[in-house]
Amino acid sequence: SIATLALVALMSHRLKLRPLAAILVVAFTAMYPGFMYSLDRMLTEQLYLALFVGFAYATVCAMESGKLWQTAVAGVVLALATHVRAQAVPFLLVAAVFLFISRPRQEVKQHLMILAGAFAIAMAPWWIRNAATFGRFIFLSEAGDGAAVWGATPYFHDMMSTSNKTLAEVVRINMPANEGVYYRWRIFGYLQFMWGDVWDEWLTHPQRPLHWPLLLHYLVVVVGVLGAPVIALIRRSPSALFIACVPLVVTVCNLPFHGLPRYALPAVPFAIIAF
Repeated sequence: SIATLALVALMSHRLKLRPLAAILVVAFTAMYPGFMYSLDRMLTEQLYLALFVGFAYATVCAMESGKLWQTAVAGVVLALATHVRAQAVPFLLVAAVFLFISRPRQEVKQHLMILAGAFAIAMAPWWIRNAATFGRFIFLSEAGDGAAVWGATPYFHDMMSTSNKTLAEVVRINMPANEGVYYRWRIFGYLQFMWGDVWDEWLTHPQRPLHWPLLLHYLVVVVGVLGAPVIALIRRSPSALFIACVPLVVTVCNLPFHGLPRYALPAVPFAIIAF
């Protein structure tokens, strides 16, 4: 968590935020109740967040300076984040796109090759282990589709009915019951669940005196997510646009699954910076 705060501070400096704005970014990140709640729990959030913010910082540095070693660091750290949570994988493509648009054409090929190569080298132990253990190449894992099954249950009603059912079966049961409700859940209900709270199931503020953290969430994080693309376009900075895209990509990549707030947690520092 301390490494995450340090990287958020470095990111703010790299993006040329004013000193007061940079201090507020770090302070809001440190006080964000979702971070505080997960500190003493054996979860992947803190380790993943530090690695993911480190990847983003290295990517921004490579975009602005053009140094190949920074691109290599971005690829390696992204692979380390992937070892923790596969949620990081789509950002290999995101980083490639932003390196493509931010660097001169004669440099792009080198950056893309180094990014992909560094990522592959750092992922190689996992692939070799899978081949040795299972006798075939497994890119990430072959885990179950429980998260997708839960996401196909509108507003998480009657979760017991999903027991021992495939994703196709759950969709076939829920969608015909009321297609309007189903699609409203998959778009608007999902977004409200994912961004409407600071952690799953109101665990961080069950009593009225603890409701105040929601103000920080709604005024800073939600506004940052909604306003990030506009801010990035106004500044006309590829680095700012990259930061603004992170919450959107995290949201879109989780759409096939269920909208629990903890899965949006890695995007929160970027929403705070955008704000």
